[in-house]
Amino acid sequence: MTGAWIANADCRGVDPIFWFPEIGISRRHAINICNSCPVMWECRVYSLSYRLSHGAYWLDGIWGGLTPHDRLNKTKCKELLDEALSMIEKNSERINV
Repeated sequence: MTGAWIANADCRGVDPIFWFPEIGISRRHAINICNSCPVMWECRVYSLSYRLSHGAYWLDGIWGGLTPHDRLNKTKCKELLDEALSMIEKNSERINV
């Protein structure tokens, strides 16, 4: 995994079991952490880019508030990726103002 954003992720130090819903743990806890994370959009870009470049949805677990199922449809991935990149740009503009 690459990206300086990882150091700011709220999931650092959280039990990994929450990020893998196929184990039988509720997704809600992980998604709630993602939704308030300062680098949610960067994480989402990472997971969607991985999905689109590798041609498979097998990036296990919750990434940027998305499940593997959320990343299954390639067309939807492209839409979500565009949204995430737009949000990163908007956040960057706010910080630089």
